[in-house]
Amino acid sequence: PTRHPHAAGVLVHRADAAPRYPGSGREESFTDPDQQFSEHSSWSSDERAHQKARHMRKQRRRARAATALVAPPPIVTQIRQPERFNAKQIPTVESVNDWEDSMAQEFRLVTGGGEHAEQYFRPAFDIARRIKDPEGSAEWLLAFEALQCDHGPYSIPEEKVVAALAEKLPTGMQRRWALLKQKRRAEGLPAPLGRQIVFFILSGFKLDESTGAPAALISLLSLRDACKKDVLGMGTLSSFIDTWNRIMLLASASQVSAKDKLIYLTDIVELATDEDIKMNTASFVSRQNQISTSMF
Repeated sequence: PTRHPHAAGVLVHRADAAPRYPGSGREESFTDPDQQFSEHSSWSSDERAHQKARHMRKQRRRARAATALVAPPPIVTQIRQPERFNAKQIPTVESVNDWEDSMAQEFRLVTGGGEHAEQYFRPAFDIARRIKDPEGSAEWLLAFEALQCDHGPYSIPEEKVVAALAEKLPTGMQRRWALLKQKRRAEGLPAPLGRQIVFFILSGFKLDESTGAPAALISLLSLRDACKKDVLGMGTLSSFIDTWNRIMLLASASQVSAKDKLIYLTDIVELATDEDIKMNTASFVSRQNQISTSMF
């Protein structure tokens, strides 16, 4: 049927030859559909029209099945990523967990890599915890090199991590970082990137930058001051134990005597509001003092 009425038998020319897309029902056929249509003399005019329409539908389905599908045009999408890496200040021992989570989350946003980006970034945290060798030693350098960027799409985000963290380094750490980069340039090695500066920062919790005292001692004093503000109770006990264990795992913890550690622990627990915590800690301190006395 046509849009406008025409007299029977008039030849109608289509003004706009629209393209025949597969599945549109307007495919061209090399054979005349009427050639395969057979009718019976017993059919009425309505029956003949019905059968012919049915026949044409079958012909169109065959034509669609025989026509190759056209691939859709490609769709170009753009993902806008943050221009800068939003890094927090260099952490203390008490806040290192939150700092690591913040760094991993920010790397996900900057790369747009989701879970893959976080799993790529977190080895810097894990390796820094395991390495107890001093900075610059053979083992430390091997771990540092293992964190080179090995995934091309993350190279630019790692550059952003370096730019964001380098300006937040304390003065002493900035000097060591500059010397490390200078040494690598002299040896023809590539410039360090994001995971490597994170490893450099976390593995540097050995000596306090400003005082030169053992980092474990400074951390114990900071923990004691924090417990004066936020009194130790059952609700904060698990967080306190986690922080205490982290301090004890520092390489510089061996520079703090067992007697001093017990003194700081006693000072902290005396501030607790729960009597059970005080009693259990008092018995623990007493046993440790007996062990220390017997050793001497």
